[in-house]
Order: sequence, then structure tokens, then C-alpha cells
Amino acid sequence: MLNLPVPEAEYINEVLKPSEEQKEMVEAFSERAEQVRGGAVDPRVDNMLKITNDGRKCALDQRLLNDMLPDAGESKVNACVENAFQVSGTDYSIKREDCRYACGCRCSKRNRFTG
Repeated sequence: MLNLPVPEAEYINEVLKPSEEQKEMVEAFSERAEQVRGGAVDPRVDNMLKITNDGRKCALDQRLLNDMLPDAGESKVNACVENAFQVSGTDYSIKREDCRYACGCRCSKRNRFTG
């Protein structure tokens, strides 16, 4: 193993509520999954992997699935940007190249988006 220095990191985990559009999309994912499980859809057209991937996109920002949807003010992307500004936005001693931000795509609890 390499004995490389490990930088210190600050992790910010937030639980965000889904938008109304996201709630509707989750219902549609459920309906799609029922169709796939019942064999009513050709797996080349829709399948569980595609539904899961769409769910992850929806959890991150609903506009990844439909760019005509409004910007959800409390989306994961917006929360990540807000946190980035809070952490380094006014501290000019922090070098831009030293900052790394990540925005996860997890849904872990019913009716709650986490990240």
C-alpha cells in the first residue's frame, strides 16, 4: 500500500423533502415497475435498471429527466451549491483547487430524499 497523506474532509449530509413533481415521478416509477414485473413491457423499451437510474436522476434534480420542469428550490444540486458558497464562498484563504464537492444520488427513506 502507498503511504500517502490523506487530506481532512468536511462532510455535510442533508435530508431534503421531495418537490411535488418528484412525488408524482416516484408514483410513475412505481407504475412502470409494476408493468415491467408483469411482463407487459419489452425489456429493451423499459426495465428495472432504467427505472432505478431515472429514480436516481430524479432524486438529484428533477430537470435531469425533464428540462421543462421548474427548478426545485430545495433540490440536492441547489443544496450542494449553497453549501459550497457557505463553506468557501467568503473565505478567500481557501484555494479554489483545494475544494472538491460531491452531490450524491441516494433515496434511503420513504418520501425523503437524502444526500
